[in-house]
Amino acid sequence: MNKSAIILTIALLTFAFAGETMNGMSGMSDMKGMNHQTKPTVNTVMTDKLVICPVSGEKILPEKAFNSTVYKGKTYYFCCKACKPMFEKNPTKYLNKK
Repeated sequence: MNKSAIILTIALLTFAFAGETMNGMSGMSDMKGMNHQTKPTVNTVMTDKLVICPVSGEKILPEKAFNSTVYKGKTYYFCCKACKPMFEKNPTKYLNKK
């Protein structure tokens, strides 16, 4: 890529990130009146869904968990193949750890 193409790419990205179009008008004009502060961010949504593997303590998304089991009416999710059998062998050991 030559120097002119790099400079042009940087300029275009700068305008895009600034919310500006090539004619200088704001790209956000069609979103007037929308309250963006009440919408959760992607990170907030993902953080709210995280669960903790009771064996390893690793934070995982339930849909990405390797496996799960129900113990005393609560579902527990596991980060890997080894954690579920360890938990099922002695659940109180892992639920009582700090």
